[in-house]
Amino acid sequence: MKKAIKHNGGKAQWSLLLDSFAEELEGVVRVLEYGALKYARDNWQGDLPDPNFYRDAMFRHILADEENDAESGLPHYYHAICCILMHKWHINKDG
Repeated sequence: MKKAIKHNGGKAQWSLLLDSFAEELEGVVRVLEYGALKYARDNWQGDLPDPNFYRDAMFRHILADEENDAESGLPHYYHAICCILMHKWHINKDG
């Protein structure tokens, strides 16, 4: 069988993330699903009342005294990761 040629130099190696953090990534997806049910899908993309909205929420989740969020039942760290992603998305959107 002839070996296929693929030019992957400089491209992101997604397997480094997916092979190592599949469970954690699923946790992040569960938080996003929870938010979509509670508010609406992609509600987080709306205009923010304060540019620090998600950064503040991230710190609240990181500094929480319990492992899981009382409302969602999901780990605070997964919520914090979502907050980081959302904050960064808003920074990129607003340029």
